[in-house]
Amino acid sequence: MSSMKWILVYTANYVVFVAELNANTRPLFNHDTYTMREFDTEAEMLQYIEDNNLDIVEVENEID
Repeated sequence: MSSMKWILVYTANYVVFVAELNANTRPLFNHDTYTMREFDTEAEMLQYIEDNNLDIVEVENEID
């Protein structure tokens, strides 16, 4: 059984991806533009977001 990790991907001060993933899974992203951090718990990740003044931007899909 594999363990799970919380993954945070951000650029500048904007969070672009947050998920709980299998510890062996790595999201694909441009390492020149984005920074990725891994956390053991959601609480650690949320504290990191707060400590570093990161903004979580939610994107909504509009269906006409």
